[in-house]
Amino acid sequence: MKKNTIIGNIKIYKEYILIAIVIFILFLIIVNSSPLYKGLSEVDSSVFQVMGKGMLENKLIYKDLFDHKGPIIYIINALAILIHNKYGLFVIELVLFYIGTIFIYKTSKIVMSKKTSLFICLLYILASLKCFEGGNFTEEYAITFISIAMYYMTKILYQKDDSKRIYWIIIGATFTINLLIKPTYISIWIAFGIVQLISAIKDKKIKQLIKNIGHIIIGILVILVPIIIYLIVNNDFNDFIEAYINLNMKYSESTVIERAIAFKKIVKKCKYTKFILLIIISNIIILLSQKIINKRTKSYITLFSLLSIILTAWAPNVYGHYLIQLSPCIAIEAIFLIYVIKEIVMKKDIMNYKIIQDIPLNFIYYITILIFLVDCTIPLIKEKGIFSAQMKREEKIINKVMEVSDYIKEDDNILILGNNSYYYLLFNKQPEFKYFFQYPIIKYDEKIKNETEKYIIEKKPKVIIDQKYKSHDVCKGETFEGMYGKRVLEELKRYYKKHDIGIMDYYVLNKEI
Repeated sequence: MKKNTIIGNIKIYKEYILIAIVIFILFLIIVNSSPLYKGLSEVDSSVFQVMGKGMLENKLIYKDLFDHKGPIIYIINALAILIHNKYGLFVIELVLFYIGTIFIYKTSKIVMSKKTSLFICLLYILASLKCFEGGNFTEEYAITFISIAMYYMTKILYQKDDSKRIYWIIIGATFTINLLIKPTYISIWIAFGIVQLISAIKDKKIKQLIKNIGHIIIGILVILVPIIIYLIVNNDFNDFIEAYINLNMKYSESTVIERAIAFKKIVKKCKYTKFILLIIISNIIILLSQKIINKRTKSYITLFSLLSIILTAWAPNVYGHYLIQLSPCIAIEAIFLIYVIKEIVMKKDIMNYKIIQDIPLNFIYYITILIFLVDCTIPLIKEKGIFSAQMKREEKIINKVMEVSDYIKEDDNILILGNNSYYYLLFNKQPEFKYFFQYPIIKYDEKIKNETEKYIIEKKPKVIIDQKYKSHDVCKGETFEGMYGKRVLEELKRYYKKHDIGIMDYYVLNKEI
């Protein structure tokens, strides 16, 4: 009896199990936190890990350790360490991405079959992983909460199922989570809000709108209140504002042309043109379809697509991982594109729909998946997998870097000049200086330069300088002296002795040689 129950459960949940297996295998091969991977954490990922570890060691984010992202990303990394010091990050990345993918599947099932929904999930997974760049980026977590919200929004707009309070509370909670990861990840909530507002005014349902907003506010407060209490109790609110709002405003300053050029470069760099074309073509077909999809759903999809692209291109930097946040947008466009085409074919009897039904659709389905896998998955694994040339180079770098550990004692105070904070992770040392990484934020705030200079001169920590930040090198037009000031360079020459191991410069105080 039990055996039959287990087999029955496997049949019921086989799609969920299949999705889990696919994600597990791809994550095992691609993400830096994989148990199979021995390479370096990417810069942003290492910063988040240092911040998360600092929280667990009673250091205050923003006040004791500085970064300019929202607190949720540090909480996620702290939870990862609590799960397991070494493999916890892999577990939490895997689980959160899986949850997001399941909600993509559930959204697709609102209008499509299980098989088509599985194909949509595959599209979503590959579109996301194509730009992961090692994983543990803010976009990676943001798309999970976008996907959750998208499911409930689609039920409200397409199925007109807006009577359940929990839907609105979840929409409010997911909005706050993403707002507290990074403020550019809220396009779907803006699109949904505009559509709901116009619809309520048009249908004269203002009272219902106010009631729904009340439920959304409950969801917002569930997430926001604990964060505000943390900041106020620790006298950290002003530091949060300075980091998360003021610095980010300076960081994202640029012209519309500069943003457009940067976005074009990212798309080209990541070979993402096919996905952008999918968004554009799908949206045109969806908009032109008559009475197949209601106007509210069409407007919501269109606004979501447009705002997603604008907010993705908001920062002027050419970082491939920015494109990850487009994955839910790609998924919903594909869902309703296939749905519209299917409805047109059925209603218009194009090519005699009965003949199409007689075609071995399973064969076509699996061939399509195979072509898609060959086109996307193999290059993905080749470029970013654990067996790629990039990963092998990074393993060699680690072996070189670890030579420095012979010079570092357990109670030594170290400081990384540049932005490669993964050295703190490699040496298993928590930074003592607030600005434990300085580039590129030092370009936007003179105070960071002054405090770094003061710290080196007064505390004289052991200093590690990444190769690309050497005094004779240029980083985006900035010399070492230009970034840190003449006094820092003079201090290093006067009091420190340099060790060059080929990967980086390692400076120690003369008195300790």
